[in-house]
Amino acid sequence: MNDIVYIYASASFQTIKYKTQVVEIDKTNDIVDDSQFWKDRNKYEEALQGRFMELKLIEEFASDERHLKNLLNNGLKKAPQGPQRLSESLRTYLLELENFSELYPEVIQNDTLYEGVKEKVTINRYERNSRARQECISYYGYNCMVCDLNFEKEYGEIGKDFIHVHHIVPLSAIGKEYKIDPVKDLRPVCPNCHAMIHRGLEVDF
Repeated sequence: MNDIVYIYASASFQTIKYKTQVVEIDKTNDIVDDSQFWKDRNKYEEALQGRFMELKLIEEFASDERHLKNLLNNGLKKAPQGPQRLSESLRTYLLELENFSELYPEVIQNDTLYEGVKEKVTINRYERNSRARQECISYYGYNCMVCDLNFEKEYGEIGKDFIHVHHIVPLSAIGKEYKIDPVKDLRPVCPNCHAMIHRGLEVDF
């Protein structure tokens, strides 16, 4: 129960289209009749003897960041042919995409300015480097270092492994040869605190 299930659409899509959550398992009644999509009626009847679960749609993805080519570059060994567990690297990649989605306008997907109604905020790529991010979290953990919020403790399974990472080195101090140190240069913060930091909140890490 409450496990997260990503649904991959094959054929012309070749991308993860949906994020869902398991809300009921071992369902035997109210099975949707989708026999029209089966060529072999006998195989359809056999499939009905299996175990079913009910999924709740959490999010539908429209971008191409979860396309097969990107999944293969981030831990997927081959195109999905059935249910499978995520590798740690693929799981990290998918969480990284979600952590920096449209939760807050300050958190964007590229190194450009976000033009909002009232102001502009610059986000640098060091906060989105998945390897550096994971090393930072491995060292500091998933609690926000400003307000101490832990999403898993607050929200349960759906909040597991969710946190933003903030890059504390001023952009003006970064030269061409700069190499990020995940422990010295990054800190885990919740989205609220992250947004406020980028709006000028001074924090002594």
